[in-house]
Amino acid sequence: MQLKMVIASKTDDEVLQALGARLRAYRLQLNLSQGDLAVRAGVNRTTIRDAERGKDFQLTTLVKLLRALGRLGDLDAFLPAPSVSPIQLMKRQGKPRRRARKNTPAPATSASSGGDAARIVLVIECRLISGPPGC
Repeated sequence: MQLKMVIASKTDDEVLQALGARLRAYRLQLNLSQGDLAVRAGVNRTTIRDAERGKDFQLTTLVKLLRALGRLGDLDAFLPAPSVSPIQLMKRQGKPRRRARKNTPAPATSASSGGDAARIVLVIECRLISGPPGC
């Protein structure tokens, strides 16, 4: 059984079926019956059956199943925390982003923009690294 998939080219139903196949494979690796896993996860056996068949299920069910299978840590690889570039951090002055903005056209570049970028990089380097004297 091929468990690898290219997510971007799959329909929602195909993704759910592949996810169910993976859950089933992990359950069988641990030599657990659907009933045993249901008890460990605190869900009904039919919930396990339906999830393994690729039927839609709740996100809390996925968390319970992954925890019971000892795979909850795999969520970090599935959906890693977003990283923030030093320039974005500088622009926001360390404040976390709270909203998305509408896309706006990029401003026209001027001859002085190269100097501004160099100053921003220098300021970031000074703050991140105990930079050169005078920072």
